[in-house]
Amino acid sequence: MKKIFLYLVVLGILLAGCGTGEEHTFSTSGKETTLNIPSTTQPHQTPENTGGASEEWVEVETHVFDITSQIVRPSEYELVDVSLSQRLLFWNNIMTGVVLAQPFLLPGEAGQPGPQLQAESSFLTQIYADETVVAVIEEDYFSHTTTLKILNRQQNIPAESWVLPARTVLGTGEEGLLGITTENGLQRFWRLNLLEQTTSELFQQDMGDLTQIPAILSAAEGASGIAFTGLIAPSAGETTLQCYGLMDKSGNVVQLHIMPELEAAPYQGGLVLYDSMQAFGGQADKFHCLKICDADQMTIRDLQLESPENETFFHVTVSETGKFILTRDKSGEKLVYRVYDTDENRMIAKYEDCSRVGDCTRVLVSISEADRAFGVLSAGNDSLEWLDYTF
Repeated sequence: MKKIFLYLVVLGILLAGCGTGEEHTFSTSGKETTLNIPSTTQPHQTPENTGGASEEWVEVETHVFDITSQIVRPSEYELVDVSLSQRLLFWNNIMTGVVLAQPFLLPGEAGQPGPQLQAESSFLTQIYADETVVAVIEEDYFSHTTTLKILNRQQNIPAESWVLPARTVLGTGEEGLLGITTENGLQRFWRLNLLEQTTSELFQQDMGDLTQIPAILSAAEGASGIAFTGLIAPSAGETTLQCYGLMDKSGNVVQLHIMPELEAAPYQGGLVLYDSMQAFGGQADKFHCLKICDADQMTIRDLQLESPENETFFHVTVSETGKFILTRDKSGEKLVYRVYDTDENRMIAKYEDCSRVGDCTRVLVSISEADRAFGVLSAGNDSLEWLDYTF
């Protein structure tokens, strides 16, 4: 099943200043995240810059197109996220708590975009979507409960609520969402069927010894196992530290490495790890590369970057199956985007930011494997621009 999983945090508006604000990246410390999982959408054809091209495509630079015309902005709503691969825009009315999932088509695509869906959410933190369902996920930080507001993409019917066990960690599964809960000394891994609101257990782990079994912070299931980040005690009685690694589908830890500070961006089949933003005066250890924890092949490998000092933290976006990784580099006068092919272990595209929004207050970024493109949506107080960078 094809899906997208967005982690938005206590939200409201996802303020991210243009070029300097935080990208949605799945964080072990509770920041924003975006996870794109495969879409069956056919790749759109990059239009030629000729008089016969659709008027909706406006080429602002070579291979960079303005698709702002595809946005239909509802009154009194803030745009909180976008999925290029799933063709969805997500809006939130902070005053009423209503979340809208708004389908769209790119210029030249045939058919109808589908019905607009909505759900009410008082504590919106995450949005999940695949081709059949959208789940608005809210976490009540006072009661530590997680509630899914489930919407059927094929039928415009009222949302159904599903309350999950307290302190559930949500990750990506092979067929949907993966849930991890700890209760009575056991850490339980289970899959969620959103349409049927049922679960199936993968395995349980005895959490009596935190020197052997990590307490999970984030996870992604692959064909052969599970990539994870978590907390582990180096030895009995010591303070826990952040770690990352791989475990098989029986719960046996195959690889485990300690890294006191890290962030993780999930994809279907694994996690991409990168450096935490160093606190003022801090001396945090650094990867100086991107770590790809592949739960299909059960390997952890390094992706070397063109500018490792400026790309390995803060702005990392991963495509649906981890094929492409997009970084943002703000070290120079202009913001630079770089796209890496993880199979070939090399950079395949590099762009300077083409945004023309002068009063930009936040940036939303999404990448699509099928389209071989990434979209950058820049929002200001009175302006909105959506650029499509093809590669």
